[in-house]
Amino acid sequence: VRRAEAGARGAALGTEPVAGPGVTSLQAVLADGRRVARRFALEAPLRDVFDWVGALGDGTDFELVSSFPRRTFAAAAADETLASLGLGGQTLYQRLDEEGDGSGSDAAAGGEPGGTG
Repeated sequence: VRRAEAGARGAALGTEPVAGPGVTSLQAVLADGRRVARRFALEAPLRDVFDWVGALGDGTDFELVSSFPRRTFAAAAADETLASLGLGGQTLYQRLDEEGDGSGSDAAAGGEPGGTG
């Protein structure tokens, strides 16, 4: 996902939802090592998470990698909901897209952070 696009949409995310049913908390470990956390509605699209992480990043294209089970998420999965992807309470790692094309791997592909999905 391209950071310029994500950063602009990140500002439009609005207020963080209150903890409760239908809401999950996600933690992200950014490529620079910072850890951040935010709540999202389980029915929110993965695009919202990309936008949030992109707004915090350094301008580099990136993918997100879940900690367990280890899966790589790229733009192809951006319209799927967090619930449908099983991302409740997950830690996601920002993996910079070394190719710079934003293509990455699809949501079903396995991969290691820093590896090639």
